Amino acid sequence: MGDLVIVAYRPKAGQEDALLQAVRDHVPTLRRIGFATDRPAQAMRAKDGTIVETFEWAEGAVAEAHGHPDVLAMWGRFGEVCDIVPLRELAETGGHVRDVRAGGVVVFSSHPSTSFPRRRESTETAARTNQVWNM
Repeated sequence: MGDLVIVAYRPKAGQEDALLQAVRDHVPTLRRIGFATDRPAQAMRAKDGTIVETFEWAEGAVAEAHGHPDVLAMWGRFGEVCDIVPLRELAETGGHVRDVRAGGVVVFSSHPSTSFPRRRESTETAARTNQVWNM
């Protein structure tokens, strides 16, 4: 099992469409290389236009990705069209996000021995998110 991640991409001015395309290509590219699992990925749009993406890295793939030319090129495109922001900056989180790694990415180990606190999403929180799509 790999690592589940949640990452928030805030589009740079005038780059909203380019960011959407980058996000649509992201997980399929990682899967083609063998770096993402088949676990369904999702992307959501916050009220401020930030795209929040969730997906699962294949076991050991994060370290390998940092040296793979296709991944580095893809991350370069992301850098041109967005900034990665901490989830706590999104109004929808109410500032209540902890354990954020450098760069604003939240990583949850999906190792079977790891236990997770359960939190139910309120209807109000769900209503504040404009759009959700599966990848």
